[in-house]
Amino acid sequence: MAAADLILHGGKVYTAEPGQGLQQAVAMLILAKVDAAKVASFQIDKGALQ
Repeated sequence: MAAADLILHGGKVYTAEPGQGLQQAVAMLILAKVDAAKVASFQIDKGALQ
């Protein structure tokens, strides 16, 4: 199964460099954004409790 050479996500274009795992890199970027959103949400909720 061939890997993608181009991925569109969130209005941005990600292209692969030879030998790099583009799909894995973009997946980690997406997970990092999700984790950051969870942290921000927790901080807002924590502030409401004070």
